[in-house]
Amino acid sequence: MEPLAFLGKKKYVVANNHKERDHDEHMHYYSFRSDVSHDDARQGIIYYFYPNTVSYGFSGKRFALRSVSIREGEISMKKIFVVILAGLLVLGSVAFAQGAKESTGTESKVLKVGATPEPHAELLNLVVDDLASQGITLKVIEFTDYVTPNEALESGEIDANYFQHLPYLESFNKEKGFHLVSAGGIHVEPFAVYSKKYGKLSDLPVGATIAIPNDPTNEGRALLLLQSAGLLKLKDGAGLTATPLDVAENPKGFKFKEIEAASLPRVLADVDAATINGNYAIPAGLIATRDGLYVEGADSPYVNVIAVKKGNENDPRVVALIKALKSKKVADYVAKKYPNGEVVLVK
Repeated sequence: MEPLAFLGKKKYVVANNHKERDHDEHMHYYSFRSDVSHDDARQGIIYYFYPNTVSYGFSGKRFALRSVSIREGEISMKKIFVVILAGLLVLGSVAFAQGAKESTGTESKVLKVGATPEPHAELLNLVVDDLASQGITLKVIEFTDYVTPNEALESGEIDANYFQHLPYLESFNKEKGFHLVSAGGIHVEPFAVYSKKYGKLSDLPVGATIAIPNDPTNEGRALLLLQSAGLLKLKDGAGLTATPLDVAENPKGFKFKEIEAASLPRVLADVDAATINGNYAIPAGLIATRDGLYVEGADSPYVNVIAVKKGNENDPRVVALIKALKSKKVADYVAKKYPNGEVVLVK
């Protein structure tokens, strides 16, 4: 593309007859030639662009200033430079405003945290004012699945997330090649077996269908829970990532239906039993200690954590958040809201 300096030589940059798409899908750019005379350009359209060059200080960007229909006579160079000057002033103002914003540190005091609704987002919203008093603006972004919050964290769309336990985080990193770490453990939500059709595990019939989460670590967690309840036995060595293929003994011939964790409460009435994570059981009105046929022990390794990108564990904003979530204010709230042990805070 011809630089603007070329215009000073009293020649013209003129559009050819065909158009070409640039990588920027929001604007048409045209191919140009510069070896035409004034007469050749009389009926054409001239487009003035800043070139894509660092010499003008706008590397990686192009700016269409104006288009002019050519009539008899020469184009006023004064008009061209007035347009250029106006463009420079506008861009300079934007750059100045952006620099001023960055110099105040306003952006660095915003903390965007992704979370599933309950209890994670609920607890985060509880400490919004506490962080505000420290000059930190906590923005809570709610998610309803177990994949998107980690993708958003890895890409930098959010600064932290709060929805998962450590085994899931480690498994996700391994599967996706992500670089997420725990900045601190907050609470445990007891995992439990629920049923709308039967009142106790021993009532489950031969060939009963049990719904379990379909993500690797929670699926393994569900099978370990069923093994702990005496309903089946896994192969030696099958651990946190066990699947139905690792079931060595299944006396009642149970069938396992692998379902997305968020959908388990909705399918509970359609199966004989389901193993459901606490953060999906709670909004569905299920209380592990009241409704669960079998509940995970208090020594569960599945502590829900504040996850961040590796290297950001000691970010002052994150440190302040974790401290706020471990405050007496949060402890008192959890004790009142979840008196049956649906949420257990860790020290």
